Amino acid sequence: SELSKSLNVKLLVLLRGSEINLSISDYKLRDANFQCLKSAFMVVALSKELLERSKAIYFSANVIYKVIPNSIKHPAKIFIPEMDRETILLGCGSTNLNEKKGVANLIFMVSFLNHNRNRHFKIELVGNIDFDLLSNYKELCSELKITDSVEFVGRVSREDFLERMKTWDFYVQGSFCEGFSNSVGDYLSLGKASLISNSGFI
Repeated sequence: SELSKSLNVKLLVLLRGSEINLSISDYKLRDANFQCLKSAFMVVALSKELLERSKAIYFSANVIYKVIPNSIKHPAKIFIPEMDRETILLGCGSTNLNEKKGVANLIFMVSFLNHNRNRHFKIELVGNIDFDLLSNYKELCSELKITDSVEFVGRVSREDFLERMKTWDFYVQGSFCEGFSNSVGDYLSLGKASLISNSGFI
């Protein structure tokens, strides 16, 4: 934004999901996005959801708004797993997991699902997590006595992530700020079922 002003050139903004989504709860980030968006002549998003969120930060009738959706190869069939098995494997992931996917809520969810049930739910959480936040997540798992049900995989290559996704029964995302993320699209392209939340809770 500052560079476009100093060079006197038009600014085209391509929205990045993390920055726009996290602006809901991070006011410094929201202000930075506001300063950038008000300088734009065009704003481009990969989803209508992101575009609407950016308009909530700053909207002008003089700005051109466009959506270029992520394309996914939609399978002929969607596979819904049998729910009468003893163990159900859930999964969630992104390059940098942190809290934008609602990880803490997913941990509580697994605890709730495994309380006095005749089947066992496990979850794999894939992606880089800041050390201090990971410590908090592990402490929470310990308090809820579900350390054997939650696996923090860490960051993996895209190819390994897709292979791991194939073993999951459901993709779950308990985010208050992020709906149809890239990883959800990847999962659907495998013909698998996902559970996503716009409230933070499943």
